[in-house]
Amino acid sequence: MDVLTHKCPNCDAGLTFNPDTQQFHCEYCLSNFTASQLEAFQNPVSSDQETEATTEQNAAFESYESPPLTEANLYSCPSCGAEIVTETTTAATYCYYCHNPVILAGRLEGDFLPDAIIPFSIGKERATQQFLNWVQKKKFIPKAFFNEKQIENITGIYFPYWIIDGSVDGQLTADTSVVTSWRNGDTEYINTKQYTSLRKGTMQFNGIFRNALSKNSASMIESIHPYDLSSLTKFSSSYLSGFQAEKRNKEMDVFQTEIQQNIRRNGETMLKSTLSGKSSIKKLTVQLNDVQLKPKYVLLPVWILNYQKNQRNYSYIMNGQTGKFFGELPIDSKKMAVLFAGLTGIFFILFLLGGYYF
Repeated sequence: MDVLTHKCPNCDAGLTFNPDTQQFHCEYCLSNFTASQLEAFQNPVSSDQETEATTEQNAAFESYESPPLTEANLYSCPSCGAEIVTETTTAATYCYYCHNPVILAGRLEGDFLPDAIIPFSIGKERATQQFLNWVQKKKFIPKAFFNEKQIENITGIYFPYWIIDGSVDGQLTADTSVVTSWRNGDTEYINTKQYTSLRKGTMQFNGIFRNALSKNSASMIESIHPYDLSSLTKFSSSYLSGFQAEKRNKEMDVFQTEIQQNIRRNGETMLKSTLSGKSSIKKLTVQLNDVQLKPKYVLLPVWILNYQKNQRNYSYIMNGQTGKFFGELPIDSKKMAVLFAGLTGIFFILFLLGGYYF
């Protein structure tokens, strides 16, 4: 499997994606590149002969073959040669020694190549500040939960999702009637109109999200939805630079039957809702054709911070596009005990004073 780092065209250092500027930044020469500029460096326009001669000199990224290792999740950093240990679903990470971003290209190729990505629009500084604004308003939180060393561990991760558009053709027929009545003096009039109602059409259901990663942390991401799908961008591995990324391990066939059944139920409900206002409905029949699904494999941005206390994991997660967040907070039992003791002492003194005066 190839290990990639996206390189600065000017100084050959590693590039990272900056959510605040939506550009790719070099920490060494301080250069910035737009996505189109970086793509131009990666894919220069030249003759066939020139392309063949310069392929190995592409300044945008370099690829290295990892040495034959006993474990499938052990790789060599292309910058410093250090060994990198990853989980089987990790697609992008950092080298723990030189801190350069590393992309495990083979994890996102072929059938595992994402169709699209929503790039981070919130940077680490803003994500950290929002976390501090939230947690510092809470009482009884252990200081270790938001000390400087702990906060440095806040990590931007791309999580894999299936986003599905579905459609179904259907029609409805029914014998219906509309009854109206009115009075004129002492006389009541009733008018009944009989209809044969026909409804026919295609019902479209877009933006159905399904988590494509079977990890406990992945299920929490549902709490920070929704994402604005208008920001979906054609996938490029350069967006992963400076962030971690997970590869899917749940395929579409896991969700296909359930999604099709939901679409059929909702399609039938939509057809029936067109008969609202009818006084009576008889001989109702609904026919639905096969559900058509168009899935996209996408990566969605998430900031996440984990903290362990008493063998329990607490997580703070934030939508890397919208800023919506969710968090679980640990409780400092010592702070609670001090407060309880203080309140008990105050009430005891008031009790004594009350007994003295009354």
